[in-house]
Amino acid sequence: MNTTGYEVVIGLEVHSQVLTRTKQFCRCVSESVHEESRANINVCPICLGHPGVLPVLNVTSVGKLLILAAKLGCDVHRRSVFARKNYFYPDLPKGYQITQYDHPIATGGVVRYFTGGATREWKLTRVHLEEDTGKLFHLPDGGAIVDFNRAGVPLMEIVTEPCVFRTDEPFGQACVDYLDELRLDLIWLGVSDGNMEEGNFRCEPNVSVRKAGESKFGVKVELKNLNSFSTLRKALEYEVPRQIAAIESGERLYQETRRWDEKRGETATMRRKETSDDYRYFDEPDLPPLVVSEGMIEEAKTKVRDVPFDVTRRLLEEYALPYADARQIAESRMLTEWFGAVVSKGAQAKTVANWLLGEVSRFHNLGKLTASPDALVEVLEALAAKKINLSQAKEVFERANAGQTVDQTITGKARIIRPAEIIAEMGLTRLDDAAALEAIVDEAIAASEKIVADIRAGKTAAVMALVGAVMKATKGSANAATVQEIIKRKLGVP
Repeated sequence: MNTTGYEVVIGLEVHSQVLTRTKQFCRCVSESVHEESRANINVCPICLGHPGVLPVLNVTSVGKLLILAAKLGCDVHRRSVFARKNYFYPDLPKGYQITQYDHPIATGGVVRYFTGGATREWKLTRVHLEEDTGKLFHLPDGGAIVDFNRAGVPLMEIVTEPCVFRTDEPFGQACVDYLDELRLDLIWLGVSDGNMEEGNFRCEPNVSVRKAGESKFGVKVELKNLNSFSTLRKALEYEVPRQIAAIESGERLYQETRRWDEKRGETATMRRKETSDDYRYFDEPDLPPLVVSEGMIEEAKTKVRDVPFDVTRRLLEEYALPYADARQIAESRMLTEWFGAVVSKGAQAKTVANWLLGEVSRFHNLGKLTASPDALVEVLEALAAKKINLSQAKEVFERANAGQTVDQTITGKARIIRPAEIIAEMGLTRLDDAAALEAIVDEAIAASEKIVADIRAGKTAAVMALVGAVMKATKGSANAATVQEIIKRKLGVP
């Protein structure tokens, strides 16, 4: 359908489990247990909501939030308050969730991300702490197991400001790019493991549409049951035309919660949207206000580090790498560290990127990357000096990753063979001497009468057959470009 004349307004709510040893308000182990047979192994009277128990705040979760707040430029409030959010659902053992409402720990801030190769910013409304709920295992016979292992696990909620998109923009992909950047920020800062498949990183978008040029927001719909980035994108790209079609036909839109139906490829109503009044928020009587000290804020700042957005931008600006290469390297802490180590020794940035995304990644994915960045430096130096050709360089790097060792006669300890030793051992010295190559080329010409006749008859592509013969005779050590020049000169080929 035609969606021109409308704008899309999207706000994103992210719930991310925080990496801590224990739960948010008790000392039960905080771990992701997703097996039906291990349900309810990490529970106690506090996280099960038994009468008379008192919660005690996990201070580690506060420190993790402060690290993220420092990175994203949030305003940290020295005094914040926990509240009870009251509602009934089987996975909520207390009948309420301890969260923050009127007075969160942090507000403001911005997430910078790349979408379509360009930079974009998404402003934040707030970042606060709460506790996770339990989980339901639905059984084949129609029953269910309520698992409270997840109940009480520290949870961080990160809420964005509404962002306005044109309907002809790839708004679904922009949301995915924002979420992926935020997820990587959390992982690199040590705040969360960002595992979306296990539900440790979850997003609920709020989406509405309005006529272009209007300032008033449309009717907001919250989308749930989005267990992957691709599902989230599909749900948004379905929901926006649905809302526009309803407006165009005069149908009334309701503020509601809808779920994604994967089989039908559409969103479906779950329930009419509750308002904050429905949750009967009030200050948590069993927890005092949270007071954040200057020392806690300063300590968090010392733990802030570059994240993939920073690395990507540096690779683009300082090394002029293509965006695709820069992004792939930046998303891997290992590749980022290798890049810095190898380039600092004088290697060309694009050459290093090619090797990192090729041979280094291949061995890493196979679990066979045992060589160090210094080994790659030696290989690239030998390649640049034309001591070896590209195929030989790859062979040397492969042997360097085989973990070969030799006895160190002085110390009696084993050591890893360096690429320079492998090159010497294999006799892989690149043959680039024109005089030496001419004799080998003469032999190849003498032994290939038909190929020579084809070349002289105008079939210049046959030159490569003679090049191949010389490369075979030299076990790949000849400089192929030099060989080709000699052949053409001898046979009078332009």
